[in-house]
Amino acid sequence: MAQISSFYQNTTKVFSGVITHNGTNPDTTTDTITFIMKASKLDSDGDAVVDVDATGKGSGGIFTISLTPSITDDLPAMYYYEIVWHLSGGEVYVLESDTVEVKDKVQDNV
Repeated sequence: MAQISSFYQNTTKVFSGVITHNGTNPDTTTDTITFIMKASKLDSDGDAVVDVDATGKGSGGIFTISLTPSITDDLPAMYYYEIVWHLSGGEVYVLESDTVEVKDKVQDNV
């Protein structure tokens, strides 16, 4: 899947994944793929520290999730995350659910 590794706060983080469903890589052009990060699994989606949609969707099941420095600012901690595939026909699949560490930086201006 996406294999998200730890990253530093206030930096750019870009990761990609490939969806395989029933042995094929589907066309996701009309679907939505979301990435959400929460401090606790019990937090509501509205309390998520990050909630973004993937880009680069299309044939081959490939997607890209991009986090900008403004999104990753002031986040040093361990978080729970999920990547969810919402098909245009109404089906929903959790692609990945795990934890990721956002590390603190030494320099303020980087």
